[in-house]
Amino acid sequence: MLFSHGDAYSLYVLGEAVKEFSACSGLEVNQGKSNIFLAGTMTDEQREHLINIFGFTVAHLPVKYLGIPLASRMLKMADYSQLIEKFSTTVKKWNGKSLFFAGRLELIRACLQGVDAYWLQAFPIVATVTSRLTAIARQFLWGSKFSKVAWKDICLPTIEGGLGLRDLDNWKTTLYAKILWNIFGKKDTLWIQWVHTEIIRGTDFWEWKPRPKNNSPLIKHLISIRDEMGEKVPKQEVERLLTQWSWGRGTQAAYDWFRTHGERRFWAKFVWKDLIPPKHSFICWLALRERLTTRDRVTWTATEKSCAFCTTQDETNEHLFFKCPETTKVWEEI
Repeated sequence: MLFSHGDAYSLYVLGEAVKEFSACSGLEVNQGKSNIFLAGTMTDEQREHLINIFGFTVAHLPVKYLGIPLASRMLKMADYSQLIEKFSTTVKKWNGKSLFFAGRLELIRACLQGVDAYWLQAFPIVATVTSRLTAIARQFLWGSKFSKVAWKDICLPTIEGGLGLRDLDNWKTTLYAKILWNIFGKKDTLWIQWVHTEIIRGTDFWEWKPRPKNNSPLIKHLISIRDEMGEKVPKQEVERLLTQWSWGRGTQAAYDWFRTHGERRFWAKFVWKDLIPPKHSFICWLALRERLTTRDRVTWTATEKSCAFCTTQDETNEHLFFKCPETTKVWEEI
């Protein structure tokens, strides 16, 4: 991607540079795969003159670049349609398969949450989009729009009674904190150097404030994370955390700092073991959270509440697994 001012001389210099590159390397510009983007106010005659310098087709922002939309303004909900569609398409490929909850859970962890990582590092994605992505994953997990367990609980680590999925909003904040660390540490990259030279301009990193009209949504969002961290702990502690977190080997420590924490569950270490089939662990997890569809929980239709095995008491989680005389025989045999 080559940038220049919109005057004829600047584009002439740019065009000569492209020709010189071709002469040195033997590589020619592919006219059919190249576009020119024009910004600002100009007459039709000026536009035509600029277009003729290169002969490229005129295109308009936003445009897809390296898999994500490139725009000169903050993206709207419609601009994220590619991400949402990719999310939905991945789900639809597996909806017809005979997958139990545990299999769906692994697909969400391995496939769906990998789709969003690239986008989350590029844009401050609005909450409406992350909510939509979460809804797609949630419906895929349960096979319907009705959830047995709240998504915020599912996103807790297994030791805290969850399933260990990432919460998109907290994960998004974590990835932005990594960018914040690069700015704070003055990482040797062109973009970080540009931020310090053109935006921060020698001001103390902790004191610099973004200007409402002159800074991008990304810069404003990064500074809001800086300020949010500063409200929780002193500035020196924020510096220590940013330095301590092992960004090169992953961001789990940073994610743990930003995420919501739950109460530790003593039973978790007995449920999630390598020797136990995931399907059985998942059923046990639902039972311990009292979310299995036992007869006492069926309220949307008229049904018999008594236990299908002994018929003497209502079928509840506790009765079915521990108090039913018929299932007790199973435990005794084990």
